[in-house]
Amino acid sequence: MDLQGVGALAAAAVAAVGIPAALLVGRWQMRAALRTAETTYRAALDAVRADAANTHTQWQRSARRDAYAAFLSTAGDLKTRSMRLRYLNPRDEEAHAALLGELGEFNVALNSQLLIIKLEGPPEVASKADWYSTQVHAYVRRERRCYEEIRAWTKLLDLVAAHDPEQEAARALQASLEALERAVTESNFSGSYEIVEIHDHNGDEDVPEPVTTAYRVAQNAYADLPSDTFTEKDHIALFTRCFWDEERIPMPQGSHFYAYIMQAEAKFIASARTALSHSDVITDQ
Repeated sequence: MDLQGVGALAAAAVAAVGIPAALLVGRWQMRAALRTAETTYRAALDAVRADAANTHTQWQRSARRDAYAAFLSTAGDLKTRSMRLRYLNPRDEEAHAALLGELGEFNVALNSQLLIIKLEGPPEVASKADWYSTQVHAYVRRERRCYEEIRAWTKLLDLVAAHDPEQEAARALQASLEALERAVTESNFSGSYEIVEIHDHNGDEDVPEPVTTAYRVAQNAYADLPSDTFTEKDHIALFTRCFWDEERIPMPQGSHFYAYIMQAEAKFIASARTALSHSDVITDQ
C-alpha cells in the first residue's frame, strides 16, 4: 500500500472516531440547554405564583377591610337610631312604625355583615365582631323596652284622664302598678317581670312576698279593664316598667350600658387593625 492509501485509511479512522464525539458533545449541549430552559421556566412560574399570591393577599385584605367598615357603619347607625326611640312622641303611631321599620332593616343588615366577617375571618376579628354585635343588639332591646314602657304608660294616663266608663278601672290599675313598683324597690328585688310571673304560676322562683302580692293585685286590676283596652305588648310593658332588672335602662344609671358598647367597639377596631396590618395572607389557622 502506498502512502496515499495509508493516508486515506487514517482519515477514515479519524472520521469514524469524530462522529461519536460530535454526537456526545451535541448531547451535552442539548442537556445544558434543557437545564437552562427548565431553570428559566421555574423562575417564571415562581414569579407568576408570587404575583398571584400577592394579588390574592391584596384582594383578601381589601375584602376584609370593606366588610369591617360596613359592619362598623351599620352597628353605629343601629345604635344611634335606637336612641331616637327615647325622644319619640309616644302618641305618634306613624313615627313609631317608621322608626321600628328602620331598626328592623339595620338589624338584618348587621346580622348579614357579621356573617360575612365570620366567613372572611380571621377568627380573632370574627369573635370581637360577634361580641360587639351582641352588645349593640342588647342596647337596642333595652331602648325598645324603654320606649314601649313609656308608650303603654302614656296610654294608661290618657285613659285615666278621659271621662269614660273605664276611667275608674284605669285609676285602679295605675295605683296598683305604682304599688308594685314600690314593693319591688322596698324589697330590693332585682329580678325581672318574667321571674315573678313564673313564680306566680308554679312557685319555683325566689320572690319576696310583698312583690308577689302586689303583682297579683295589679294583674287583677288589669283584668277589670275591657280586653281590647291594651294590646298584649302594652300589657307586658306596663308590668316590666315596675321592675329594675338588667334589661332595663333607668336613667342616668343606664349610661354604663352604652359604655359596654364602646368597649366592645374599641376591641373590634383594634383587632381589625391588627389583622389588616399583616403583610402576609392572613389565614384562619
